[in-house]
Amino acid sequence: KKALMKNSKRRFSSIHDAEASITDLDARTKLFQVKIRDIKEHKIYEGKGRPTEETPYRVVYQVEGAIEENKKAIESMIDQGSCYVLASTVPRGELSDQEVIQAYKHQNDSVERGFRFLKDPIFFTSSLFVKKPQRIEGLLMVMTLALLVYAIAQRIIRNKLAELGETIPNQINQATSSPTLRWIFQMMEGIDFVIIELEKGSRESISGLTPMHLKILKYLPPTVQEIYGIAM
Repeated sequence: KKALMKNSKRRFSSIHDAEASITDLDARTKLFQVKIRDIKEHKIYEGKGRPTEETPYRVVYQVEGAIEENKKAIESMIDQGSCYVLASTVPRGELSDQEVIQAYKHQNDSVERGFRFLKDPIFFTSSLFVKKPQRIEGLLMVMTLALLVYAIAQRIIRNKLAELGETIPNQINQATSSPTLRWIFQMMEGIDFVIIELEKGSRESISGLTPMHLKILKYLPPTVQEIYGIAM
C-alpha cells in the first residue's frame, strides 16, 4: 500500500509510463494484484503568474491504482504449504492415508526429530565441507548413525525419568521429565578427564562430577556409567 500511495503522487510524461508503473508494482507482488483505477491529466504551464489561453503548457499524467487479492495465487500457496511428502514401507491398502499420517506423527522419538539439532551451532555441522560424492555419502551415513544414537539416548533418559517418576531442571529451572539430549549435553559440561603422570606410570581420573551429573548418569546404562568411573 505504501508503494502504491507513493506511486500515486508521481507525475508521468506519458500514459504509457503511468501504466508501466502499475505493471511494475503488480509484478513485485505475488499474493495481490495491482490494477489501474484511474488516470488523470494535469497541465503544467510554463512561466509564472496566472496562465492564459495562449500560455504554453505540457501534459503530465497521474495514475491511481487499486489492490485486489490474487485469490488463485493465495489458494495455490495454501495448497502447496498444506502438502508434504510422506514415504512409507507399509503396503498400499493395509492402512489408510489418515492412519499412516497418524502413525507418523506419533513417532515422538524418531530419528527424524533429531535433524533439527544439526542446525544448532553447538554441533558445528555447517562447518563440514566435502567435495566427492563418496565422502558426502560417508558423511550422510555417519550423521544418520549419530542421529540414531541421539534419539535412542534421549528416549532412554525420558523413559527412565518416567519410570522413576523423577524430573530434572530445564533451561528455565523448571522441572521436566522430557529433556532434550542437547540440554543434557549442556548440563554435563564441566567434567574433566585428568591424567596424572607419576614416576611409575600414570593415573587417570574423572574430576568435576557434581550431584546433578551423577543424577543424570543414573538414568543411563552401566556401560556409560563406567566411562565416568562410577557404578550404580
